[in-house]
Amino acid sequence: MFVINKKKLKLVKPDVRYKKSFLKLTKKAAFSHEKIPWFIKYSLYDFEGIVEMLNNFEKKFNLKENEVPSTTYFAVFKKHIAGVINIKHELNQRLKSYGHIGYFVFKSFRKKGIATKMLSLALIEAKKLNLETVTICIDKSNIASKKVALKNNLILSDKFFDTNQKIIIERYVIDLN
Repeated sequence: MFVINKKKLKLVKPDVRYKKSFLKLTKKAAFSHEKIPWFIKYSLYDFEGIVEMLNNFEKKFNLKENEVPSTTYFAVFKKHIAGVINIKHELNQRLKSYGHIGYFVFKSFRKKGIATKMLSLALIEAKKLNLETVTICIDKSNIASKKVALKNNLILSDKFFDTNQKIIIERYVIDLN
């Protein structure tokens, strides 16, 4: 259990010096069968490769068709990684239902305001990337992420429906100007 001063949380580019902290939390998440992003799970096998890949996405190296440049950050408190957040520099047609920003907070750091702080810092970084608006798409059942979006002044803009006309994804937007 961590006591966190959110003011000391910072976003840093992926770096191998955080390997020990990252892998400890990733192993715990993987063994508890928690749903984690693919690259986090893969880091158990090749952490250095994942760090390189994430940093290359920002530099537009090795992007596959339909991929866009993105910047990934580790949310760091002292020497501990609390989560990961990614900002897509642009959206293509395929990514419009995913949005510009996606994030993941490790379980031991949840319910402490970390995601809210991560998103507020990421919005500052998005503005530096000259993004005028930012969208975030949230699964309808993810109440915590909705609260994070609203606390950061994002506004519900539209909804995506499944084939039975049930809402499955809600898109939130913020104007950064």
